[in-house]
Amino acid sequence: MALLAFSLFSLSGGLSAQSVVNWYGNTNNSAAYGVTVTGSYSPGTWQDTMVAHATPASNFGSLDNMQANWNSPLGSNRQAILMTFGNLGLSGGDFITNAQLHTNFLSAGAATNQDTWHVFGLNTPLNENTVTWNSIGATLDAAWAGGLVPGNPNYFSTFSTVGLAGSDGENFSINVTSALQAYKAGTISTLALINFSNVPVGPGSAERLGFYTSEAVTVANQPGLAVTVSPVPEPGSALLLGAASSLALLRRRRPASRLVGRVLA
Repeated sequence: MALLAFSLFSLSGGLSAQSVVNWYGNTNNSAAYGVTVTGSYSPGTWQDTMVAHATPASNFGSLDNMQANWNSPLGSNRQAILMTFGNLGLSGGDFITNAQLHTNFLSAGAATNQDTWHVFGLNTPLNENTVTWNSIGATLDAAWAGGLVPGNPNYFSTFSTVGLAGSDGENFSINVTSALQAYKAGTISTLALINFSNVPVGPGSAERLGFYTSEAVTVANQPGLAVTVSPVPEPGSALLLGAASSLALLRRRRPASRLVGRVLA
């Protein structure tokens, strides 16, 4: 029976192929984040920037940093980090099992951070050189008003900056698996990172987050995505495994049937 199951497995070509780790970013700086790439590297499709409620007509696409909930002289901390990654180059049979956004801090606020940050998606394509709060802020305003909360299809996850030093050069990874699955499926086209606090922040506040962008002069500081991809097993493979399991189960049951026969006799 074991031989039959093995034969079925072999005929199917194996029930699952090897998972690979792909790297996405404007440069292949995966080694700077301690990531070993076993799959492909896709360059040149990354866009990242921020928008600010305090200066709603401003575009920040040329900056080497992006900030969320930064202190503002106008008393508004409504700022969001926005990112898009272009074509991931994955087929319909490729399943994202893990996605980590690797970033390098410009700052994370005070030395003891007590912030929970939110990852959600926008259906509006991102152009980092033209986007402003005026062009995209209606959706962000809805987020601050409570429209994007757990349970909303465009709300994906949270991450914490508690205990981080918040100094330049500190690497940090954010789990964006569910958001990137939606991105691959075309449900969303842009990722946004925000904190829902409405309290104006000041210098040294922990309620802020800053990353270097893909425009950073130091290549090691540029952000990137490490995406673990596993091919989905072919339907025939699953059927073969089911057949092997059923045969094995029948074989286990036979001795019990003979025992019952002897007792009845």
